[in-house]
Amino acid sequence: MNKAWIVASGFAVAVVLALGAVSLPTQASGTQFSFYSDEQKDGFYFILQIHGRSDDGYVHATWTGKADKAPPRNPYYVEMNRDQKRFYVRPRKRDGQPWFELDVVGDRGTLLFQGRRIHGTADWEVW
Repeated sequence: MNKAWIVASGFAVAVVLALGAVSLPTQASGTQFSFYSDEQKDGFYFILQIHGRSDDGYVHATWTGKADKAPPRNPYYVEMNRDQKRFYVRPRKRDGQPWFELDVVGDRGTLLFQGRRIHGTADWEVW
């Protein structure tokens, strides 16, 4: 009985190792940072998110009135310090879309967009 248990447990370990070798690697991806504008009286909203495995991941911004087929803005100028909860972003070039700047300190930020100064909330711990 003891010898059968040793053989069975050895087989189980071999199966686990084999499954580990053939499984696809998983990659953690998700939102690293988000900014949501406060509710505006005219219904305007602005959302900015950084997706990817690092702070300089893919920047995605959307707002009321942004065309669905608008080309993505790349690249962005990004300064981020998670320890101090400081964030600054702006598009590097004017590409025909409305220009914006976003400055965040702590959990609140200020967006400058089309002559508007809009405040909003930052989320540093989104996954």
